[in-house]
Amino acid sequence: MPEPAAPGIDPIKAFDGLKEEAMSYRDTYSDAEWYILQCAPVYVLAIVAGIDGKIDQKELKKFSQSIVEQSRSNFCFCQEMYQSIVVNIDHVLRCDSSGPTALKGLIATNVLLKKLNDSDATLYKRSLVHIGNQVAESSGGLFAKKRSQKETQVLALLIKVLELA
Repeated sequence: MPEPAAPGIDPIKAFDGLKEEAMSYRDTYSDAEWYILQCAPVYVLAIVAGIDGKIDQKELKKFSQSIVEQSRSNFCFCQEMYQSIVVNIDHVLRCDSSGPTALKGLIATNVLLKKLNDSDATLYKRSLVHIGNQVAESSGGLFAKKRSQKETQVLALLIKVLELA
């Protein structure tokens, strides 16, 4: 039989106190900032897959698979972010990711991630590059290279924009 709680301590109230102290990463950002961070993978898709002028079905499929994969991450910020993307995917996919907007969005993402500890920020940036790699390698035919030279170059730019190099 379990021991009773220490006299004078209500375990339910103690738990409630812990719940109030726990803060999600979402609380660190305004709605607009959080939306920019949610859109970051879409910006990556637009930049990497759009470099050749079209986003094909293989790239979209790999993008979707990568988002779901990342939502199962064990890394706290990444898990919370990607799960929020999955839950709000319709809204996230409607973000403006055309032309220079996607690049500006990734620059803003990099700035916003400075609110986090270095580890969480770096893991999210690396997850974005991983998605870019997955998308870049998803196209190509039986005899064509999976990744074009342009995709390789834009991935290098992505790494620089996110200050990973």
